[in-house]
Amino acid sequence: MKEKEYVNLKCGHCGNHASMEVVNTYFDLHESYDDFGGLSAGDYYRMLLCPACKKVSLIKFYWHEGIMTTLGDTEITVLYPNISEIPKGLPQDVHRTFESASRVKNIDANAYGVLIGRTLEFVCIERKATGDNLYTQLEFLSKNNEIPANITTIASQLRIFRNIGAHASSGELTKDEVPILEDLCLAILEYIYTVPYLVKKANEAMEKVKKL
Repeated sequence: MKEKEYVNLKCGHCGNHASMEVVNTYFDLHESYDDFGGLSAGDYYRMLLCPACKKVSLIKFYWHEGIMTTLGDTEITVLYPNISEIPKGLPQDVHRTFESASRVKNIDANAYGVLIGRTLEFVCIERKATGDNLYTQLEFLSKNNEIPANITTIASQLRIFRNIGAHASSGELTKDEVPILEDLCLAILEYIYTVPYLVKKANEAMEKVKKL
């Protein structure tokens, strides 16, 4: 019987970090070095099974039999599931909550909706919005030109999705709504934080160039 193979990886579905069993393998051979004993090089694809949630992940890595001995010798790319990239320039609480939401988006759509709404609440706190609830806080940000009217509309839609995810009597979110929630939240975070952050970095780089 062939000995089982394992790869130590953090599961993109449930966040569990463990040794995952390799359940399928494909080697895309790019080059063969027969003059050196039949060595080969190319891209390896491996399907892994998480021992916690029993869902699969697909990874890819380059392999050269002549110079590599372990997976530590190469960089692993996770092809599936798709892990959300954290936008640049986020304050600590906003970053932490958005990251928490990303961990559960492939597990529970309702939990994802709640955490995305919580991310929005931290945005309002960080921007010092006043109001008794999330709706009035968003209105405050809009009136004070913190966010434009179209972004306010997006934020209000997220608030509605959050309420559905949090209250069973309001309905049920499904995996079909997750990409919508993610895109709406990213639009808000990138407008408020990432664009100003990138502008600041660009200006800093320009000042350094001027001093050369």
